[in-house]
Amino acid sequence: MNLRPSKDGLVNLVIVLTCGVIVSALTGHWPAARPAQAGTPNAHFQPGKTAETLPGVRYDDVDATLVLYVRSTCRFCTASMPMYKRLIADLAAHPNARLVVTSPESVDVLNAYLKSNGLQVAGTLTFQSRNEVTPTLLLIDKTGTIRHIWMGQQDARGESEIAQTIAQAVMRAAS
Repeated sequence: MNLRPSKDGLVNLVIVLTCGVIVSALTGHWPAARPAQAGTPNAHFQPGKTAETLPGVRYDDVDATLVLYVRSTCRFCTASMPMYKRLIADLAAHPNARLVVTSPESVDVLNAYLKSNGLQVAGTLTFQSRNEVTPTLLLIDKTGTIRHIWMGQQDARGESEIAQTIAQAVMRAAS
């Protein structure tokens, strides 16, 4: 009696297992397919919610604060640096808007990372945030309310939306 499985049997097993993984992901029984639930890091960052307090940052002293969460080890953060450079250049024309970059890493590590990617920002800080997704960009109004949130690396359409949304928010606040 031959106890070795046939090639057809192995192929069928792989197909069945693959289908099981796909069905699990599509029905929400796979961790990556589950949306953020209350109590998870992403659930704290939603439009209309109050932004977390950042050490040394007052939201009421400018019309719009952009808070960028990054990590030096995040490849999506590094890939997004050209967009953040353009964003900083756009913000230079709006004195009532600012960008604050934060990371759970030390200020030295964060500043070296930003410098190595050609980003010059006025405010950086080390902060153990409730947010664990990087990069994340928040648009916060002067009342400390999150108005918009963008998570992860953006495609061209997402980058355009960010630029337009921020421009509208800054112009609306200035009028």
